[in-house]
Amino acid sequence: MTEPSTRDLGGMMRGGKILEGATLAFDLDGTLVDSAPDIIRHLNTALGSFAHHPIDACAGRALIGRGARAMLDAATRQNGVTLSSRELDMIFHRFVELYSAQPIKLTRLYPGALDAVHCLIDCGASLVVCTNKLTSIAEAVLTGIGVRSAFDGVFGYDAVSACKPSPAHLVEAVTQIGGDLTRTVMVGDSSADACCAHNAGVPLVVVSFGYNDVPHAQLRPAVLIDHFDELPPSCAKIVQANKRSTG
Repeated sequence: MTEPSTRDLGGMMRGGKILEGATLAFDLDGTLVDSAPDIIRHLNTALGSFAHHPIDACAGRALIGRGARAMLDAATRQNGVTLSSRELDMIFHRFVELYSAQPIKLTRLYPGALDAVHCLIDCGASLVVCTNKLTSIAEAVLTGIGVRSAFDGVFGYDAVSACKPSPAHLVEAVTQIGGDLTRTVMVGDSSADACCAHNAGVPLVVVSFGYNDVPHAQLRPAVLIDHFDELPPSCAKIVQANKRSTG
């Protein structure tokens, strides 16, 4: 028997707007988009501007998730260098300058992400992005790949009182778009996303194809998915189960 496609699932689920009132909070890097090539190339250019060694591409992927400043600090420590706060600031600002000028040369949506996003909206869900990127860069990435209009809000580290792994990031983002935290699902790939979701009391869907920095089991996901086709039905099951347990 052929498995239904995401579009078929959207048609099956739309009838009762099964996700009406639900909020899906997405991480950006390593979850919705494969942005590591752009992030690492800009970080390496910024590091080279200050005579520092580049970050290894493979090792760098595992450092994505807690923001570029933390990534710079961790990567240079791996290279045996401890940056002063002043030098870290200078390299970070150079990185932001470079990234803002060219945010999506190599960045791509993951396969099935676009269909899944439209399916979730058709089923009544509101969508928001919670990212440790600068909000303006996150907006530019989403706009450049043509999906910004699908999201009710984009919240980078500078748009909230505390960024992931703090639960404040998720709580404030959902609150600001008028969502209900008891009907929210977080979708992410890293320990920062997991800590944020668990400490906010929100179920977590983990994507297996992202920049996960620890074994997936340690993230304690409600569901682990290998492709975005699995996301809409997984979210529907989670939301309906929560509705039954709280209602």
